[in-house]
Amino acid sequence: MTSLSCPHCGNRLDLVIASREETARIVRREAIRLSPAEIETLRLVAEGYLNKEIAHQRGVGCQTIKKHLSSAMKKLGAGTRTGAAIAAMRAGLLEDRPEVTT
Repeated sequence: MTSLSCPHCGNRLDLVIASREETARIVRREAIRLSPAEIETLRLVAEGYLNKEIAHQRGVGCQTIKKHLSSAMKKLGAGTRTGAAIAAMRAGLLEDRPEVTT
């Protein structure tokens, strides 16, 4: 456990910082609920594709991609599409290429 003092009020804050391995285990457990389409979308984000490029490649609309990303971000506790892709990579979810239907 790590303790910090708030610079504004001086209150002590106790923080528990999880290791990278522990974070990956937590993400992996939660990611079981990711759909194949969400995983494939995250894989393409990790490869550097833009949302509209992913939509074109998958044959769906941009709104569909945004919904997949939003859902995956929520499930993984990520604030950005990049953060969700990184969390999925660390959990080993992007190594296989699932068969995806839209």
